[in-house]
Amino acid sequence: MHEAPLDPRVVSDYILWKRRERDTTNLDVIKLVYLSHGWYLGIYELPLITEPVEAWPHGPVIPSVYERFRAFGKNPIKITPRDNSESLSLRQRTLIDDTLDTYKDFETWALSAITHQTGTPWYQITSIYGAVGAIIPNDLIKEHYGALYQDYHAKTKRA
Repeated sequence: MHEAPLDPRVVSDYILWKRRERDTTNLDVIKLVYLSHGWYLGIYELPLITEPVEAWPHGPVIPSVYERFRAFGKNPIKITPRDNSESLSLRQRTLIDDTLDTYKDFETWALSAITHQTGTPWYQITSIYGAVGAIIPNDLIKEHYGALYQDYHAKTKRA
């Protein structure tokens, strides 16, 4: 089963619709699209989104998502989201839903901090290679989230 990667704005719209009962900022959406993409790469070894992720000073960014909601600044995005779930496969929706559930209690800056931790793809590109503004390769993202996924399963099998 191979689903085509999605325009990241489709993923951001789905996330806004799923989070319609709570305030969501541009930074929240960017990080949640990125985390969904990372987990999808790590688990299924396929990209969730069509656009490369860039290493900006404040973390990984999907430029089209940033531009789309940039006018809201640090404020909650005030648009009426629509249900676009038909645009995603069941596997894509399920992974995004699981990601949203996993990170539901994280405030904006906590979401951002997750992507800045030592060893993350963003950290490797910016701190090790000094390449702020560079593309974070999908292979690097896949390796990182794949390892986290394997570690999680190894721990749950031992428990």
